Amino acid sequence: MDELAGKMESGEIDLAFATYVNGFSPPMMHFSGNFRNEAYSVVRRRDGKAENFAKGAAVLPVGFPGVDNYFGNKYKKRVRMMATVEQCLDAVASGAYEEAYIPTMYLRRENSLFLRSDLEATKETAVPVVLAASPRQPKILQDVLDTALLRMNRAEVERLAQENAMPHLSVKYLLYRYPTQTAMFFCFLLAGGVAMAFVLYRSRLQKQQNKVLQKKNKDLEIALANVEAMRIARDGYKAESETDKLTSVYNKAGFERIVREALSAPQEGKGAAIYIIDLDHFKEANDTYGHQCGDAILQNFAKALKCVFRKSDCVGRFGGDEFTVFIEGTLTREVVARKAAQIVEAARSVAIEGMDIKVTGSVGAAIFPEHGTSYDDLFKTADDALYKVKSGGRNGYSIASDEIAR
Repeated sequence: MDELAGKMESGEIDLAFATYVNGFSPPMMHFSGNFRNEAYSVVRRRDGKAENFAKGAAVLPVGFPGVDNYFGNKYKKRVRMMATVEQCLDAVASGAYEEAYIPTMYLRRENSLFLRSDLEATKETAVPVVLAASPRQPKILQDVLDTALLRMNRAEVERLAQENAMPHLSVKYLLYRYPTQTAMFFCFLLAGGVAMAFVLYRSRLQKQQNKVLQKKNKDLEIALANVEAMRIARDGYKAESETDKLTSVYNKAGFERIVREALSAPQEGKGAAIYIIDLDHFKEANDTYGHQCGDAILQNFAKALKCVFRKSDCVGRFGGDEFTVFIEGTLTREVVARKAAQIVEAARSVAIEGMDIKVTGSVGAAIFPEHGTSYDDLFKTADDALYKVKSGGRNGYSIASDEIAR
């Protein structure tokens, strides 16, 4: 208290919390009324033992000025101040002091006695707390301060003090207070952490595998797209290379390939037939009206052939005015003959607007397997039948070994 009075006289301190004790307070200091009682616990050894030289001696942590005088006067003991609560508790536990006076709120908040089984709080003492003012301050300020303190809501002050005294839930406190539950909690927490780490690892691994799989799928899609593009390009090139540019029907190479493939794997119970057609008097029309007219005759005749036959049938041009047709299916001689007659009629119907064009058609046909089972045999047989028609006056058709029909 004397130290506090000196600092107030020098102007270093204007206001301070203190404990007022009659006979121990410097008269030059002004003290407010008591606005709160601070609870202190008396801490002693559980066995009640202390060294002989510690009898009548107590220890107190640094706190309110004058609190040492208060306890010394109250319990008639020699009171020594120490810097911290832990130093005070250690001093009592070692037997150097008979008891310690510790703020109850501090013991509650810091759980200071939970791990000190050799110490116990025996009782509590209410220490009055006042506000000490420097004599250097105006007297009216001190009066205003007293009035303000009297108007304070003491219940609210006490509530705030109790909130600040709530225990700190440290691991040390939990292990001491609830050892089994705390151990189970940390085991559960550890197991949960391991499970979570495993789940995260599996999730990360799955994501990596998905990325690899997606990349492979993407690469596969690109490869398949490239293959498809190559196939389309190849098929387009193949179709272009096997198509007659003028008439858009198959050329000689394309027609021969299709017929050979079909005859190499014939359908059981079904037949086939090859037609070879020559446009009669085409050369005269081409020489008379020019190549444009000749090209138009060939184009119109090719369109007429497509109308006579199905889309699945193969129509080709061998070059010049020579055309070919290959058909498959359930064929009889009558069907083959009827189609040959339609070819002859189609040749007669070819017309060019504004021109007097008169062309006819000569047709030779051979039937599979009656007249041969290979492309070469059937083609030669059909060609022989065509020669017979042309030698016999043209404008007609002949199926191998049959007479010419006009």
